Amino acid sequence: MKSTEFLTLDSFLLHFSIFLTQENNRRNEPQQPTPSHGNFQWGGCGDDVTFGVLFSKWFTDVPWVNERASKKFLVNLHNNAVGRKLTSESLAVTCKCHGVSGSCSLKTCWYALPNAKAIGLKLQKKYFSSVEVNMKLDKRMRKRSSLPLVSVLPTRKYVDEDELIFSTISPDYCSPDVSVGSVGTEGRVCDVDSTGTKGCRSMCCGRGYTVEVQEVKYRCECKYHWCCYVKCRTCLKSIQVYRCR
Repeated sequence: MKSTEFLTLDSFLLHFSIFLTQENNRRNEPQQPTPSHGNFQWGGCGDDVTFGVLFSKWFTDVPWVNERASKKFLVNLHNNAVGRKLTSESLAVTCKCHGVSGSCSLKTCWYALPNAKAIGLKLQKKYFSSVEVNMKLDKRMRKRSSLPLVSVLPTRKYVDEDELIFSTISPDYCSPDVSVGSVGTEGRVCDVDSTGTKGCRSMCCGRGYTVEVQEVKYRCECKYHWCCYVKCRTCLKSIQVYRCR
């Protein structure tokens, strides 16, 4: 399913976590960027890309080693690799200035990853442009590529190594579907002010919503009486309830 692409996020997060862990436990000397112009020195704790890639690959790919070369097997391996590749390519030179009043007369530079949110947004962009694939059983194709998957689109054939892929379209949970246990979202109460999953824009799947006015009871004019209880009146108020069409 298309939703299985989120496994790529697991690959990225594992890779990212390994980099952060290495801040306090270095196995190798960090690689140093090509010197830039100006006064500088290499220092700090650059992230060890090689070890992070190897460990995360072992952790995420090994469970699939004994699986048959099915579409699911190949799609998962491909998407895991995309997550690792994106993380590695996100490394950038980070520098810290030294000098009087921040004059940057001397700076220390090292390789570092951006925050997880920045890489996550890149993955999200890839998710929305992901490619549906099918398995190509041509023997010659198997020899030419370690990933015998081709796009189902007639306008293209091969899949790039940095593209997320999927083999089955995810169920449409907006509409009722007994086969997947979905009752749809028609008639669901939504929050018109929310921008999250409970918001009308997301929950109603673009179908819009209706507005109902309901009378609800609530406790009002509460008073404390000695001793010792609180007595309230029951009041009515009108509220607006939003439901998905």
